[in-house]
Amino acid sequence: SKPQGFNMLKTLYFIFALFFTQEVLACSCVKFSLSETWRSYETVFIANVSEIEIVEEGGWKIVGDSRVLEHGKVKGSLKVLKTFKGVPSKVTHLQAAHYPMSSDCSITLSKGKYLVVTNKIGSIPISMCSETRRLEFLDYPEQAIFHLKK
Repeated sequence: SKPQGFNMLKTLYFIFALFFTQEVLACSCVKFSLSETWRSYETVFIANVSEIEIVEEGGWKIVGDSRVLEHGKVKGSLKVLKTFKGVPSKVTHLQAAHYPMSSDCSITLSKGKYLVVTNKIGSIPISMCSETRRLEFLDYPEQAIFHLKK
C-alpha cells in the first residue's frame, strides 16, 4: 500500500504542471473536406519527396541576452507520381521548417509520398494546416482522391 502523502504529491505535481508550464500550444487549423479541397485548388497531384536539403540552418541562437529557437528551412525535391489536375511541373519543391515548433503549426519535411494541392507555382510552403501533406496523414483514404477525378 502506498503512503497517504504519495497521492497528495502526485496531485500537487499535476496542478503545478497544469498551471506553470512554459510552452503554450496555440496551433489551430481549419480543415477542408476532400471535395472542398478539390474545388479550391488548381493543381492536385501525388509526388514522392526523396531528397531533402537544408536551405537555412535552424536551431538555438543567441539574440541579445536571450536564446531563441529559429526555424530555418528545408526543401524537398519532387518526383510526380500521379497527376489529378493542373500542371505539377510548375511546382519546384516543398518547403518546411528545419526545426518545427508546434505552437506556430510548423512542421519539417520527411521522405515519402505527399498529396500536393496548390494554387501557387515554384516553392510550396507546408505546415500542419496545409492541405499538402504526407499520404499517411490524410483525413480521408488515398483512394477517395481517385474517385473525384471521374
